[in-house]
Amino acid sequence: MSPTLTKPRLENVHAEDGSSFRYIHKACDDLARDHPWHYHPEFELSWVMSSHGTRYVGDYVRPYGPNEVVLYGPNLPHCSRNDGGEGEVVEQITVQFDLAFLGEAFLGMAEAAAIRRLLDESRSALMFAPGTAERIGPLMIELEHLSGMSKLIKLLEVLDRLSRISRRALTTPRYLDRVVVDQRLVDRLTLVQRYIDQRYRGTVSQAEISERLEMSAQAFSKFVRSATGNTFMGLVKLARITEACRQLANSTDRITDIALDCGYQHTSHFDRHFLELKGMSPSDYRRKFQQLAATQSDAQMDGEIKLASAN
Repeated sequence: MSPTLTKPRLENVHAEDGSSFRYIHKACDDLARDHPWHYHPEFELSWVMSSHGTRYVGDYVRPYGPNEVVLYGPNLPHCSRNDGGEGEVVEQITVQFDLAFLGEAFLGMAEAAAIRRLLDESRSALMFAPGTAERIGPLMIELEHLSGMSKLIKLLEVLDRLSRISRRALTTPRYLDRVVVDQRLVDRLTLVQRYIDQRYRGTVSQAEISERLEMSAQAFSKFVRSATGNTFMGLVKLARITEACRQLANSTDRITDIALDCGYQHTSHFDRHFLELKGMSPSDYRRKFQQLAATQSDAQMDGEIKLASAN
C-alpha cells in the first residue's frame, strides 16, 4: 500500500545537547523502516548520498536517485523507500530545525531575505538542481564535527548557498490547503518525548508520564499508539538505539559501554533491539559506517585534487 493512503505519524524532533537543531548522519539498509510516512513542525534538509528508490511528499510520488537534496517544510508528510538491492546500504544526512533557532528578528533583516524566501517556498518541499550535493555536501559533512557557534554559522552558510541554487516545488498548492495540524497533540507528544530524552539512559515509567498528562494508563497507551504508530516503550527503545548509532558512528568506545550508557543493563537485550530496528548487529553497523565514511573521505579528497589541478 502507498504510504500516502495512510495517516502520517507525528515525529517529535528533539535537538542535540548543546545545539539548537538536530543533525543525523546515518546508514541503514531499509528506509521504509527507518523513515516511515510522518510529519513534524520542523524544517528538514535531507541529502540521500546513496541508493535509489521512491520519494513520497504530500501528493508527490516519484523515483529518487543518489545525491538528491530536498528541503521539507513544516508539517509536510514525507517518507522514502529504497529499492533495497542486495547489499545496498543507504547513507543519509538529515538536518532538522525550526524558525526559533534563527528568530523572527534575524529573518526580518535584509541580509536574510533570500533565506526567508527559501524557507517560505519549502512549505511545498523543494528539490534542488543536479550538482547541489557537490556544492553543499562538504559543508553538511563538516557540521558533524562542529559545535557551538561554529556549527550554527555553518548551517547558515548551507542555507545561504541553497538560497542561490535553482529549485522546484514538489507538492501542489491544492495539497497544502488540506494540511491541518492538531497543536494539542503536538504539545502532548512534545512532553512525552522530553520525558524520554531525560530518562532513557536510566529508568522510565509509563505510569509517571501518563499521570503528568492526567491520562489513565489505557488512554495514554491508545494516544501514543494512535499518534506515533508505536508504543511508549517502543519510543524509548528508538531513543536508546538512535543514541547508540550516534556513538557507534562517532566514537571508538566499546559496544558494551555504549549499551550501558544508552540504558541497557544486558548486552543481549541491546543486541536484540538493535537488530530489530537496524537489521544488523551493532558491530556490523559500526563497520559499515566506517566503510562509508572512508569512501566519502576518498571521494572528497579526489574532488579537492581535481579542483586544485583545474586552478
